[in-house]
Amino acid sequence: MIAHLGGADPSRLGVIARTSAMHYRDTTKRADEIARELGVTYLLETSLRRIGSRVRVTAQLIEAQTQGHVWAEQYEREALDPLALQQEVAAAVARRTLSSLGVSVGNRDFKAERHSNNSTAYEHYLRGRYYWAKDTIDGLEKARDNFQRAIGLDPSYARAYSGLAETYALLGSYGIMPIGESHPLGREAALKALQLDESLAEAHRSLATIVADYYWDWKEVERHYARAIALDPTDVTTLRFYSYYLAYTGRPAEALPVAEQARRLDPVSPIARMNLGVVLRLSRRNDESARQFEETLELDANFSLAQALLGMAYLSNGMLDRAIAAVQKARDLSGARPDIVGFHGYILARTGHRDEALKTIEELRRLTHPREPPPFTVALVYVGLDDTNRAFEWLEKAIEARSWESPMLKANPIFDNIRSDPRFPPLLNRIGLPD
Repeated sequence: MIAHLGGADPSRLGVIARTSAMHYRDTTKRADEIARELGVTYLLETSLRRIGSRVRVTAQLIEAQTQGHVWAEQYEREALDPLALQQEVAAAVARRTLSSLGVSVGNRDFKAERHSNNSTAYEHYLRGRYYWAKDTIDGLEKARDNFQRAIGLDPSYARAYSGLAETYALLGSYGIMPIGESHPLGREAALKALQLDESLAEAHRSLATIVADYYWDWKEVERHYARAIALDPTDVTTLRFYSYYLAYTGRPAEALPVAEQARRLDPVSPIARMNLGVVLRLSRRNDESARQFEETLELDANFSLAQALLGMAYLSNGMLDRAIAAVQKARDLSGARPDIVGFHGYILARTGHRDEALKTIEELRRLTHPREPPPFTVALVYVGLDDTNRAFEWLEKAIEARSWESPMLKANPIFDNIRSDPRFPPLLNRIGLPD
C-alpha cells in the first residue's frame, strides 16, 4: 500500500515511510497525536485477521484532526496465495484512498512489487532487509546470509541480489571486509539485479552507491541515482543516499532539501535523521548538525554511529569533554568497529591526548590483522595529531586502495586545516573531483 500510494502523485501526496509508520503499530495514541508527530493530515489504518483458510483485512481512512472516517471497508479472501492476496488488497485500498483524496487514478496499473513466488525465499529477503537496517556488524552478516539463502532458493530474485549488493557495500564501508573484495562482489550483485529487472529502483540505487564508493565514475553514479528516483521518487533510502552523495561531493545546496525530504517522509527513523545531521555537518552548520544527532539518539540511544558523529559535532563546537564521552560511548556500543575507533582517535588527538590517540592506530592494526588497517581511518587520526606528512602518506594509500571515504576529502571539515597544502588538490584530481 505504501508503494502504491507513494508513487501515485509525489508532487501532491506525501506518504510516510514504513519504518516510521510501523513505529505506531501497538500505540495507544489518538489519531490526532500520531498525525501531529508525523506531520500528516490523514491516517490509513489497517488490521489483518486469519479465520480458518481465509484472511480478513479491515481498512479505514481517518481525517486526523476530526478523527472522522473518510471511508472504511473489509476485504475477505482465501489465504492460499499470500503474495497474490497482498497485491490484490493493497491495490484495492490504494485505489479507494486515492479516489477519496481527489488524486486521479485513471487507468493506473498498480503493478505488484516483484517478489519471489517462493515464499521461503521471500521470507529470507524480508529478514535480510530487517537485519540490514540494524546497521550493526552482526546485523550485516545475518543480512548477507539471508539474501544469499533467498538467491539460493530463487536465482531469479532481483530484489535479493540488490539487497546483497547493499550489504556488501556496508561491509566494505565499515571495514568489516576489504573494500577491494566487498565492492566488486556488490557491483556484480547489483548488475545481476538489473539484468533480471531493469525497472527495479533499489538495484539502480545499489549500483550508484557502489560506483560512488569504489569506482568513482561520477557520470554513472548520477545516471543510476536519477533512474532510481524517477522509478520511485519517495523511496527514503534512495533519497538518503543521494543527499549524502551530493553533500560529500561539494553540493550542499542541492543535498539539504533531499535530506530534509527523506526526514519528512520517515520522521521517526533514526537513520533518516542522522543522515540530515551528516549533510548539515558537511554544510558547516555545526549547531544544527549536533541537534539532529541528539534527536537521533532520542529515537535510538544505542545508535553507535550517531553517538560518534555527535562527538565530532561537539568537538567542532568546542565541547571537548562531551565529545570524548560521546565517542567513548560509541565505541562501547559498536564493539570497537574500525571506523568508530578512527573517530575516537581523531577526537583524542584534537583534545590533547596524543599518546592515547596513537594507541588507537595500533588498535586498528590489531582489529584488522592480518590486513592493513583502513588507510583513510588512520589518516584521520594523523590529521587530528597535526602530523601532516603521515596524514598525506595514509591518504595516498587510501586513494590507492580506493577507500570509500576518499571522495569526502572535498567537503569534510576534518580536512580544512590541510586544504592549503599543495599536495591536497592532486588527491582530489585522482578521485575525479575538482578542487
